[in-house]
Amino acid sequence: MNTVNSSKLNDYNNLSGLQSIKYQAKSDKAGALDAVAKQFESVFVSMMIKSMRDANKGFSEGNLLQSSESDSYQQMFDSQLAVSLSSGNGIGLAEVIKRQLSKGVSGTDDKSNTSQAPSSFSLENYSRKAFSPRFNAEEMQQTIAKIESSVHELKTLGGSVSKETALNMSEGLGEKREIDFSNPDKFIQSLYPYAKDVEQDTGIDARVMLAQSALETGWGKHQILKQDGSPSFNLFGIKAQSDWEGDSAEITTTEYRGGLAMKEQANFRSYSSYGESFKDYAKFLQGNERYQSAIDNVDNPKAFAMALQDSGYATDPEYANKINRIMDRYISDVEKVDVTGGLK
Repeated sequence: MNTVNSSKLNDYNNLSGLQSIKYQAKSDKAGALDAVAKQFESVFVSMMIKSMRDANKGFSEGNLLQSSESDSYQQMFDSQLAVSLSSGNGIGLAEVIKRQLSKGVSGTDDKSNTSQAPSSFSLENYSRKAFSPRFNAEEMQQTIAKIESSVHELKTLGGSVSKETALNMSEGLGEKREIDFSNPDKFIQSLYPYAKDVEQDTGIDARVMLAQSALETGWGKHQILKQDGSPSFNLFGIKAQSDWEGDSAEITTTEYRGGLAMKEQANFRSYSSYGESFKDYAKFLQGNERYQSAIDNVDNPKAFAMALQDSGYATDPEYANKINRIMDRYISDVEKVDVTGGLK
């Protein structure tokens, strides 16, 4: 293509540049074909830009600088931008179009392109890379064995235990602990090891933690679930405040305002296991000054529960009394729990 025609085609307003391609084709078919391919590419790029503009129109609503005049100028700019992007190397579409069109146009030197791209493609045209696995064979077999073992245990449990409580992978694939919330004794048996671990680390009585988790979850039968139906493992109804960086679950909860029960939407913390829930509960209390009075009474479970209520842990005016009644009725002999078979 000569210099004059090239400069004309670089301006989208100059329609005479398109007409010049027709005359050029009589003497320089390859040059004309190149120009046509670039025009096709500019049209495609223009459509892409328009689609992106349309996708962002919602963000421009209410903009004081937005007007029909600015839209017109923007459209002119985008059209010129599309032509300019296609005039150089472009995005590669023009070269593909040129190769395809040149097959049916006599007088074009198609041989010059054969070294760059073959007329037909097959697997031999692509380079091969050696497969380098991230894990060696032994590690992969061990991982698969752990997964198969977990699946087998789930099948063995069958329908006797609910989906969200059948198996708590508390500390990864290496440690599996059966969870059964079918009755209060099973609930205590399942969660006692977690509560005891936290008691040994913090001094918070395992009995009050078990009683509180039983109250908050209805003995595990009314747990907080995430939107996909999976368990949040949140046993203590701790809400996800603004400083919480973990996962959360939004549910409808009952709060007492002025002595009246009211339904509200709230976000609650979500954990990966029940063990993590117990640990975060203790960390939550120890890290909040408002619950210092409860921490000062860790050696007195009933006083601890009352201090929690007085500190505003829950809005239910009977919160502490409910926890204490659960302790008296179900968890007074918690130290005699046999984690393999219930109460001794």
